[in-house]
Amino acid sequence: MTRLKILRLERRLSLFDVGKSVDIRDNVLSTYERRRNTVYPKHRRALTEFYGVAEGELFEDGFAKEASE
Repeated sequence: MTRLKILRLERRLSLFDVGKSVDIRDNVLSTYERRRNTVYPKHRRALTEFYGVAEGELFEDGFAKEASE
C-alpha cells in the first residue's frame, strides 16, 4: 500500500473528497495510489500541500511511494 493511500485512509477521506480538494479527478488519484501512473509534478505539489508532508515522503521516481513495513 502506498503512503498516499495510507494518509487518505487515516483521515477517513474518500478519493472523491481528496480529489475535490486538490482539483484532481478521483479515478486519476486511484491510479496514483495503485502506482499505475506517474504523478504529474503539479499534482505532487497539490497532494503534498494537502497532506502537509514533504514530497519525498509521498513520492519516488515519479510514482507514489510504497509504505515501509
